[in-house]
Amino acid sequence: MATLLNQTGTLYPAFQPMPKTVGVLRNIITLGTADVGNAGTVIVGYVPANSIVLDAVMTLTDVDTGAAFVCALGDTGDVDRFINGATTGQSAGTVRAGNNATSAASFAAHTAYTAKTAIIFNTITAAATAAAGTASVSVLYFTQEPQV
Repeated sequence: MATLLNQTGTLYPAFQPMPKTVGVLRNIITLGTADVGNAGTVIVGYVPANSIVLDAVMTLTDVDTGAAFVCALGDTGDVDRFINGATTGQSAGTVRAGNNATSAASFAAHTAYTAKTAIIFNTITAAATAAAGTASVSVLYFTQEPQV
């Protein structure tokens, strides 16, 4: 089971920076072989209400000694809203929202949220030969004044 450096969940509210400032949701996920050897999801954390996502960066160690692993980064409404079809993890590397061909087509820059929303790491295609590793995820967001 994946473990997180920073706890998340309904008991752990999103950090709420002052309005009109930039915040960063960052978490490091320890991935076991079962996490990358099967399709599934891990909640990275939450962005607060009245925020706009500006960018997302995901770094993975080599979690597949084969060449099948595909992952994504999204939210509760779209599993690959920010990073789609990333093969990072087949070898160690970093992928940023919109900087690979499949992410560029789907990157939803400046996605606005009216409620606290979960950001989700997704294993889309399981590893051919799973290896334990880590995923470091950072999501940059801007907080707006609440809309009335």
